[in-house]
Amino acid sequence: MKITLHPEVQKNAVEILAIEMATDLPSTFDSNDCMRLVGYDMAKRAADKAYATAGIKPSDVQVVELHGTISIR
Repeated sequence: MKITLHPEVQKNAVEILAIEMATDLPSTFDSNDCMRLVGYDMAKRAADKAYATAGIKPSDVQVVELHGTISIR
């Protein structure tokens, strides 16, 4: 689908290539690993899926908007 934007909007447009969601796995709570408890595995899994969906790698990204029920992790 081709979207045509006003020229003033076009130069500032942001394209969203991928959106992913993840939740804690049971193994998160079966470990004494603090990284797991704060959601590292969950965030990495979602990020890996988003990169694969978008066909890019982390170094290709200039801006990330991250939301979560506990975004302060």
